[in-house]
Amino acid sequence: AIIGGTRFIPINTLTRLGASLGRKESHKSKKARRAEMTEVSHILFPDMSASDIEAMVDRNWSFIGETMLKIANLKRIALKSQVEIEGLDRLAEFHSNKRPVIIAFVHLGLWELCALWLATKKINPFAIYQAPSYPLRANISRRMRLKAHAALFPGSSHLSRQETSGRLLEGAPSATRKVLRGLQAGKTAWFAVDECVAGHVHGPWFGKHWRREGNLEVVAKFATKTNAVIIPTWCLKTPNGYKLTYSEPIEPETKTWQDL
Repeated sequence: AIIGGTRFIPINTLTRLGASLGRKESHKSKKARRAEMTEVSHILFPDMSASDIEAMVDRNWSFIGETMLKIANLKRIALKSQVEIEGLDRLAEFHSNKRPVIIAFVHLGLWELCALWLATKKINPFAIYQAPSYPLRANISRRMRLKAHAALFPGSSHLSRQETSGRLLEGAPSATRKVLRGLQAGKTAWFAVDECVAGHVHGPWFGKHWRREGNLEVVAKFATKTNAVIIPTWCLKTPNGYKLTYSEPIEPETKTWQDL
C-alpha cells in the first residue's frame, strides 16, 4: 500500500518524505545502529564537534530513507532523473566483442541505476541477489527491477523482461554455477563487492584484509577462470541527479584456476 501510494507523489516530495522517514526510523527502531555510527564518526573525525557529527548521522539516515522510497519507484526515477554517464561505451564494447565482463559495484547513491543503464546498450547482466524474506516484498522488488530495466531497453520490452528475469537469480549454489557458465559464454555479471553477510560487510576497510568468503573473492576467482575483465562501478548523487561511473577495466592475472 505504501509503495502504491508513493507512485502519485512528485519526486521532490518523495525525496523529502523518504528523508524524514529515514531520520525517524533511526531514532525509533535503529537506535543501536545509530549509536554505532556516532561512535565510529567520533573516531574518524576527532576534530568534528558532537553537533556536527549528529547532523552528519542525520544526513546519512535521511539518504537511506530517500533511497528506499526511490528504489520503490525505480522506473519513474530512472526515466525522469538527470543521469550523467562515464565509461559505459567502453563496457558495451567489451560486451559486443563477447569478452566476459564482471561489474564490481558498491552500494553508493542510487546504485540500481548502474544496472538499469546497461539496458540502454541491450545488456542483461547475470545478477545474484538476496530476496526479502516476505514473499510479497520479494515479488514487488523483483517486478520493480524488471519493469525499470524493460523501460530503458531499446526494442521489445517483453523479450527484455523474459531474458532479464532468467538472469536475476536468488542466492544459491545453482545460481553461482549459472553465472559462471554465463561468463564462460562471454556474458556480463553483476556483483556487489561490499555485500553484507552474517552481519558483516565483506570488503577491505581501514587497512584490514578482506574476509575471503565475500564477493571480492568470488569476483577475483571468476575473472581468472573465465578471463573476464573487471569494471569497478559506482553511482553518486549530484546536485541535479546522479552520476554513474563504469571505471577503468582491471585485467585478471594470468593464473590457472588450480593456483587459487
